[in-house]
Order: sequence, then structure tokens, then C-alpha cells
Amino acid sequence: MAVDQWMLEHPGNYLRLYQWSKPTLSLGRFQPTEGEMDLEFCQNNQIDVVRRATGGQAVLHHQELTYSFAASCPPMPRSILESYQQVRQPILEGLNQLGFGAQSADGGKFKPATSVCFSVAQGHEVKIDSRKLVGSAQRRKSGRLLQHGSILYNYDLGLCQGIWPEQDPKIWAEDMIGLEEIKGAEVDTAALCEKITSAFARQFSALITQKQWTQSELDWINEREQGFLLCSN
Repeated sequence: MAVDQWMLEHPGNYLRLYQWSKPTLSLGRFQPTEGEMDLEFCQNNQIDVVRRATGGQAVLHHQELTYSFAASCPPMPRSILESYQQVRQPILEGLNQLGFGAQSADGGKFKPATSVCFSVAQGHEVKIDSRKLVGSAQRRKSGRLLQHGSILYNYDLGLCQGIWPEQDPKIWAEDMIGLEEIKGAEVDTAALCEKITSAFARQFSALITQKQWTQSELDWINEREQGFLLCSN
């Protein structure tokens, strides 16, 4: 989360693709910790809890690929919906080059009814049929844009039900879908990363280079990382 914050606050165009070493619940920037979520369950089951730099609803990061993209506005559109759609396009392209059949979920402004990010696909989201595949959130700061999101591979039903014990079970069975369910096999993460990266480069007419972190940049990140951690196990 601190690396994503660095990307938001420093000039340049950045794409970051990463995974999580252990199950972690991320909360939106202004999302309250009390309510539907059982954070005691998280503590008892070795699930870290972090605060994202962006808004939106809670996401259990576990069996997934996470992306984050940062750029300036302009050239990115000032319209939030238009910028979501521009970032969504290379995600769709990368997924569909591997045969996943992902679709745009076009519609109105997202009005969440629950604390679960994957409870509905609307507006700027990515879906398979009517089931949500990618959940994304965005933030603007000082002429910069950060958008990051979760590309679901699969989900642990026990962990989901433990974190949201009062949630309607149909969310897990009917409202969300993972890439492994679509293909019936494990995801080739390296191939997916390559396709998405190439699609971003084409979308934004960019030359792909690997970021080399300086010590001062790493110090900046390390100084701020504890500010995003709500609960560590």
C-alpha cells in the first residue's frame, strides 16, 4: 500500500502487478472498521488488515493478481468514469488474449449496499456474464491518479464467510467469479502479467521499462508503510 502511495505522489506513469504472501483484508480509505466485518475473526485466523490509499469497499486479497496504475491528469481524463474506462481497457484486453471472455460492466454510478467490494459489478467494473471478476478503486491527488484493483483467481469460502458472517451467501456463489473457475485450471500468472503489461503499453503509447528503486525512495516507502497497517498477525 505504501508503494502504491509513492506511485500516486511522484511524477511518471507506473504499472505495478503484485500478489500477496498471506490473506489480507484491505479497507477503503474512508471505510469504517466497525459494522459487517468481523475483524476479530481476521486476528484469530492470521489475516492482516490494511487501509488502502483509495476508496471503495473491503477486499480480501488472497488468490488473485493485484494491479495498480498511476499517471497524471491530464493526459488522463479528468472525468473519473472515463479514466476508469481507459484503465479498464488494457485489463480486458490482457485477460481476453488468454481466452477468459471478460466483459465491460457499463452502468451508472456505483452505490454499494454492503461492505464487500465483489458484491456487484457496475459502471467501471469487469465481469464474466453478470458476475464480477475485477474490483477496482481510484484516488486523485494534486493532479495525479492512482487506480488499483483485484483480479480474482479464486476465493476461500470459509474466510469470506468468517469475515462477513451476516452476508447473504449468494454473493460468493452468484455475484463473483474467479479465473480458475472459468478455466478449470491454475492461472499462468507470468503470461497474464505479460499480456496486461503489453496492453497498457499500447493503450498509453508507452515504452516498457523496469523501475529501479533508489535508497531514498525505499526509505520514503518504509517510513509510511506502518500508516497503512491496521492489524498484523
